Amino acid sequence: MKKIAFFLTTLLISTFYNFAQTGNLLSNGDFKSLKSWTTNENLRKNGKVTLLPQDSGVMIYNPIIDLDGSLSQKIAASGNEWLSFSAKIKVGKVFSCATIAFAAFDKSGNQLATFAPFSDRNKIGGTSWKTYTGNIHLPANTSDVRIILTVLDGECSFANVTVNKYAGQNQAEGPPQVQARTSIIAGKGFSVDAYAVDRPFWELFSDDLDGDGKPEIVGCDVDGIVTVRNQGYPAFLTYAAGALVYQFEAADLNNDGIKEILLSSVDPKIPVKAIDLSGNVVRVFDQSKGHERLAVADMDSDGNTEVAISKRNLIQGSGSANLPCT
Repeated sequence: MKKIAFFLTTLLISTFYNFAQTGNLLSNGDFKSLKSWTTNENLRKNGKVTLLPQDSGVMIYNPIIDLDGSLSQKIAASGNEWLSFSAKIKVGKVFSCATIAFAAFDKSGNQLATFAPFSDRNKIGGTSWKTYTGNIHLPANTSDVRIILTVLDGECSFANVTVNKYAGQNQAEGPPQVQARTSIIAGKGFSVDAYAVDRPFWELFSDDLDGDGKPEIVGCDVDGIVTVRNQGYPAFLTYAAGALVYQFEAADLNNDGIKEILLSSVDPKIPVKAIDLSGNVVRVFDQSKGHERLAVADMDSDGNTEVAISKRNLIQGSGSANLPCT
């Protein structure tokens, strides 16, 4: 029986959007002013916020790659409520990594859950306005919700942002759900385990690193700390990556039967590195820095693993790859 470990505490997302809504819970969602919005410290000190009155929007510019620049607003809410959201978004000519996120809190200010719907498979992108929508289900004991418009680096514009309460006949049930394409039969399929962590993860990866037949779980949290653990156990390795990890891979670089962990960074100054299971840096790929893609395979069938690393990824006009072989 396969098991999938979930580390992020998230709010439930529905993929059905056609349901009745109430008025906008946000103030200044059309950005006639920023009166109701709070700017975080990094954006206030290093970035720039520009109102776009012709588009009922705002442009956020954040030049610091490893610190987010964000606008946020608190919304009064109740536990087990359903909310829907909508926003028009476009990225700037400067490369941007941006998203909309939600955080639910109880009356004591404890964070109950976070929700960030736009992953790598459904990410925000495009230099023309595009509308993004979704639904969230608030956990019990929720007192308020914070909506966060955040830019990790570059520039991004947001417009006509709305958050609405579901106004159907049964608020507790929320909007109608899409019929599942798969079903789980007792005694078959997979189970789901949940584990508490200190901080949310930014990037996750899993592989059998030590050859014991059981996969290890590798994660980089939102503070750029990499941890490695066996399922259900505390981390046995902690490594400070210096910034958020863009991608993980694993390969046995010295043919000792133990795989090393390869990682690229969101920081354009940090090269691709390989670390062993003791946290020692065993290889540095100086020619590839920042947002680089990684792939490993025995490409020439000689029994050794080759590592393919992109070069100048995410830079317009580039498309080359390095093949450093072991």
